[in-house]
Amino acid sequence: MRVIDIEWDGPHVIGYDRESDAYTVPKDVPPDVAEGASLYCIHGRHPVYGPNVLLYIGQTRKSDSGRGVLKRIAEHIGGRFWYHVGLSVYFGVPWDSRSDMRVGGKTTIAVIESLLIAAHKPALNRDFIDCPKTAAKDMHLFNVGFSGTLLPECSGLGFDI
Repeated sequence: MRVIDIEWDGPHVIGYDRESDAYTVPKDVPPDVAEGASLYCIHGRHPVYGPNVLLYIGQTRKSDSGRGVLKRIAEHIGGRFWYHVGLSVYFGVPWDSRSDMRVGGKTTIAVIESLLIAAHKPALNRDFIDCPKTAAKDMHLFNVGFSGTLLPECSGLGFDI
C-alpha cells in the first residue's frame, strides 16, 4: 500500500471584477505549489447544492510551456465556472509518507487526482466520478492541513477496480 499525505493550503479567494466581467486568480500561491506537481480544489456556490461546495478537483504539473497552476485555474474559471459565485481554491502538495519526498510524475499525480475525484464526487468533474484509475487500488491518501471539505483520508481499496 502506498501512503501519500497531501498537504493542503487555503482557501485562496478567486475574485470577480464587474467592470471587466472576469474572474481573477489568486496571486498568493505557495512557492512549493508553483514549483512542481500539485493538486487543487475549487469551492464555491452551486445552484443546486448550495454555498461552499466542492466544485472541482484538478491537478497540474510543472511544465516548460509555462502552464502552471495559475494558468490552469484561469482556464477553468473562464469557462466551466462562469456562473458560480463565492469561488475559492485550495492547493495541495503530495508527499510520500515513507520517504518524506514530494510525489511527482505525470502518472502518479493523475492517479491521485482520480482517487480524490472518485472519493468526493465534485459537482463539476466529469471523469473518474464512479471509479479511480486502476493504479489507485494500492493507494491510501491522507488530506492534511487546510483541506476545506475534503475527507481526512481515502483509499483505493474502497473501489472495485
